[in-house]
Amino acid sequence: MSSKLVLVGGLFIGAALAVLYWPSQRNPAPVTPTPEHRQPPVAPTPKTKPEPVKAQVAPPAKAPTSPVTKVTPKPGNDVSADRIRLPDGTSVPVLNGAYGAPAMPWPNDVPWSPVVGKETDTRGMEWYVHQDGSKSITRMVYHSQEGRYVPTTDVFNPKPALPMEPNEKKAMEEAMRKNKASEKSTGQPGKGV
Repeated sequence: MSSKLVLVGGLFIGAALAVLYWPSQRNPAPVTPTPEHRQPPVAPTPKTKPEPVKAQVAPPAKAPTSPVTKVTPKPGNDVSADRIRLPDGTSVPVLNGAYGAPAMPWPNDVPWSPVVGKETDTRGMEWYVHQDGSKSITRMVYHSQEGRYVPTTDVFNPKPALPMEPNEKKAMEEAMRKNKASEKSTGQPGKGV
């Protein structure tokens, strides 16, 4: 009888310790930054007239390995696991074996541009080409929380790069210069910008 009592008491104490330990792991203590992680103070900029910001255009994408082939979307609501729905109600076949891919997530701030063709990039991935130069793809992507590959649909719209304020640009260039110097002196990748 006493060995059972000791066993039950040990289990009870173990469970109590686990309950006390578990909440501390959900809300770890905040990490105090070390001097190497702190950002240096930024000196105030003089009150001068800022330079006008010029928009920059993103460089063109690399040329595909295959010519663009014409694609005609299929009208109607006939969507199955081997087709994806487009915002205009038509559908096209999935690309790259991504069966069951979701409908095309076209951004709300960009007018819809119909699919006019299909191309293959240097890695062998197929892409839809849109009338305005946008590109879209369906592909299988590893989802770590689900522990498996899931079908996805992505859209890439050509937009000019957003401009930076002169003081932000200067700070970014300085941080990148320091990062490169650190990589050269230590032979290891820097900590990023």
